[in-house]
This record gives sequence, C-alpha cells and structure tokens, in this order.
Amino acid sequence: MNTGIKKHIANYFFQKELSKLKRIKDVCNIDKAKSIAILYNAIDEHTQESVNKLVRFFQEKQKMVKAIGFAPYKNLPHYCFQRLSFDYLTKRDLYWYNKPKINKKITDFIDEEFDILIDLSQNDCFPLKYIAGLSKAKFKVGQFKDNHYNIYDFMLNVEKDIEIDTYIKELIKYLSILNKE
Repeated sequence: MNTGIKKHIANYFFQKELSKLKRIKDVCNIDKAKSIAILYNAIDEHTQESVNKLVRFFQEKQKMVKAIGFAPYKNLPHYCFQRLSFDYLTKRDLYWYNKPKINKKITDFIDEEFDILIDLSQNDCFPLKYIAGLSKAKFKVGQFKDNHYNIYDFMLNVEKDIEIDTYIKELIKYLSILNKE
C-alpha cells in the first residue's frame, strides 16, 4: 500500500487518540526526577551502546529507568537483548500502518507517569512518536520538529544528522540546568 496513505491513516488515528490524552505536566530536571523513560531507534550497535551508557548513568543517580527501543526489522537484532530496564519493538509489533500493537508492555509504558520521558529518535519514527505522544509522562523531551508541539514539552533544536552521543550530551546538559532552584 502507498506509504503516504499509511502515514495519513496512522496520523489520523494518532491525532484522535492524542486529543483525548489527560496528563499532569511538570517541568522536571534530572536531579529532581525519580523515574525516566527513554525511547530510541535501535538501528545499530553504536546507538544501542550509547543508550546502555545513558541508562547506567541514570541508574547510578538512583533513577528508575525504563527504555523502549524500536528495531526497524522483522526480527530483533543480535545487539538487542531483553533486560529488566529494556523492552523492544520490531516491525512484527506494528499494525500495517505502523501503529504499535497495544500489548501489556506498551500499555504499562504509556500509563506510567514518568517524571521525564526522553525520545532520542532523530528521524520521524512513527511508532516511537505514537508512544511518546500518548505517554502520561509529566515532562516529555524530544528533538525539535514543527509538527511535534503537541507531543513534547521541551524540544532540543539540533543539527539534523547529529551524532547520538553528542545529542545525549546536549540533552543531559539542558535537563541538568532546566528548572534549577
């Protein structure tokens, strides 16, 4: 089926669900956060290792961390393995129009009122955008895009093809100084 039609159908249902979302918004920095959610595109080993380091960084600061990686393949790649803090989605976990199939891990993630949700995806990855948009997280952070104002509370305007490690450093920098007392 035409990719444009799939995208249109997915966005239609997403906007409809997004309009019903009720959540408590609260600007939170890393020091004050107790729970942090991370969404990312598990596209390669380097990205996976960068996210592993970020999760360890937050855990060392005594934060409860939950990460969901989207591997855009039919099967989970060898570098993605289930751990307590990580869950994964593959193309098999999506409907034909790219909406994630609702299951317990997705429902639990969306319903959890994380203090901060960080979306590390740098391209317009619909499955991650869907989860971020419907999440009940109190403070949602993602990369700046004109059509993401209704999804994120704070958007970081960075170069289009920024290296994932540089992007994470910038996010940490801003989330550390944001809303300091």
